[in-house]
Amino acid sequence: MRLFHCDYLIFGDPIRLNVVPSDSSFVAPSLFVLSPLQPAGSSAATQGLDVCFAASFRPKDGEMVVNVKNRSEPIRLKTNNAALHVKSKTYFYAGFIKETIESCELHNTEAQREIKKEVHCETKETSNEIPAQETQTIVDIFPEQAKENHFLLLMNGIRVVFTKTLAFNMLLTIRNLLF
Repeated sequence: MRLFHCDYLIFGDPIRLNVVPSDSSFVAPSLFVLSPLQPAGSSAATQGLDVCFAASFRPKDGEMVVNVKNRSEPIRLKTNNAALHVKSKTYFYAGFIKETIESCELHNTEAQREIKKEVHCETKETSNEIPAQETQTIVDIFPEQAKENHFLLLMNGIRVVFTKTLAFNMLLTIRNLLF
């Protein structure tokens, strides 16, 4: 088998299509500082990427200012490549940083890192018996939903039976017409 090497040719600049919503009014972003959960026993050195997530904002062009822990200068990220949400005609952007994010800002809206609260669970020895007042079934709590679910299940069963009957009858009719 022979392989030939071909160079591709480009004539002119590539075409770039920018989709811009017709409504270009200002919409303030919802900002969230997110960090990955660390497994038990892991150190801060193995931490993953922190994210500053900006949701539902307009205009697309802007600069996300990310303040990082133990750094005097903030990191500036351009939001030019933000994704457009077609239904709401707003943009979404995620700024990933390898360091710990303290806060981030976009279009004069700021979000701070939420302080993690440690939760200590205490285990208590309990008996295996459940008290009578706590043993309620779903039917007792939501009887109208259980009845509605039963009717929906019954209707789906009937629909399947009728569909199979119709398909079987069609096959028999086609067989009789052809042979």
